[in-house]
Amino acid sequence: MPFREQWQAAITDVTDYPNPKERNAISTGLAWLNWDQRFGIGLDAQGLLEIDWLEIPADEFTYQDGGRLNLLSFKISRYPVTNAQFQAFR
Repeated sequence: MPFREQWQAAITDVTDYPNPKERNAISTGLAWLNWDQRFGIGLDAQGLLEIDWLEIPADEFTYQDGGRLNLLSFKISRYPVTNAQFQAFR
């Protein structure tokens, strides 16, 4: 398997790469080489952010002190904003 595909698979493989710092280093290397092609970390053809949204269903949240709160469903990005995405706002 070529390095690009091997490293791409490694950044989400917590079984063979349990150390998050190691996966982060691999991810950083992929970014520097412009080899990370995951949906949700770049820009689309128009230069707009490509975000991979995850829906979090409505549910009850329990605080550490036992307090409870009913939360509505919401969406959150699968990945943090990347440098390339941030640069689109400059």
